[in-house]
Amino acid sequence: MALRRLFFLAIFSGLFLRCQSPQPLETPTTTSKPVANHHAQLFQLSTSKSDTFLHIYGSRKRVIARYFWGKSEHIAAHQKIYRKPSVVALSALFARMLHELQLGDGLIGVDNLDYLPSEITRNPKCKSVQKTGILDQEALIKMHAAVVFCYLLDGTGEADWLRLQRDSQAVVFIQSHLESHPLARAEWIRPMGWLLGRAALSDSLFRDIETRYLDLCKQSDTLTESPNTMLNLPFQGIWHIPNRDAYFTQLLHDAGLNPVWLKPQSHPGTGASTLPLEQALTHVQSADIWLNLGTARSKADIVNYEPRLFELVQKKKLRCYQNDRLLEANGANAFWDLGALHPERILSDLLTIRKSGPDKDLYFYRAL
Repeated sequence: MALRRLFFLAIFSGLFLRCQSPQPLETPTTTSKPVANHHAQLFQLSTSKSDTFLHIYGSRKRVIARYFWGKSEHIAAHQKIYRKPSVVALSALFARMLHELQLGDGLIGVDNLDYLPSEITRNPKCKSVQKTGILDQEALIKMHAAVVFCYLLDGTGEADWLRLQRDSQAVVFIQSHLESHPLARAEWIRPMGWLLGRAALSDSLFRDIETRYLDLCKQSDTLTESPNTMLNLPFQGIWHIPNRDAYFTQLLHDAGLNPVWLKPQSHPGTGASTLPLEQALTHVQSADIWLNLGTARSKADIVNYEPRLFELVQKKKLRCYQNDRLLEANGANAFWDLGALHPERILSDLLTIRKSGPDKDLYFYRAL
């Protein structure tokens, strides 16, 4: 469940608007030149005549780690990356990135194999090192991986992870979940690709994602209807919704869907908020479309969450869509990792839903 919790939380994070390009945050050396990002805010690539640098940022754009690779043997305050075919990825998203970079054969460790989508390539000897949610540090060290890809959920606490770093083993933070724009999250395939010797491929993959996403935004702009849209179901009596500048809110806006819970001055910032149940039910009543319905597999399951939803679900012409079309028997749901890397596929689904298109045209979603 750890993977699913991570991406459930991460899907509500973020701040910046469509097509904004960040300014470089820091230049690693006086002789290096920054490589411009398209959307991402929390990493910076830079090159010199002899080396390539990667800086990673946490909360409040604070530098949390510095890496380099190239001809130099040592650069102050930077961890050298040794390109060996052995990687640990402590998230299904990172494993997905390795898969698309054609480096899955080097994946020797993941957090929990049970929730890794089956189509992701991995080494035959790949093992779980965080199956219970607690990292098995001894097992991780014994793997002798060249790179361990991990994350800081709130952008702090890097010291504990960096204690696992060795001369030949780098701990690299992938902070994509703290980016707010869908394309900013997807752009994190670039630093991973550059670091692992797949710079051209990673840039090409991202350009394709970006082009398709922005083309879909243009298509969205040509449509006139903007259906009221509600999200989620209560979890343990608490109804979560994304704030105004959050990641999934941006996807809804780009698809031309109206987040019905957003009123003037309400739910500012990134991350998520909670709604009182009565207020959430009022929003459902005024919605045309209802998405991301917890673990519900049918409309009957929705009513089991809250009996008062029966009349809304059964009598109101409310279109309900669940994001579990790619759910595997073991509970792995590609929506969270594949969707984070390919937001254009989510956006395409949302546009199809907006236009009341056929269910067969949906990739992640299905009509209930």
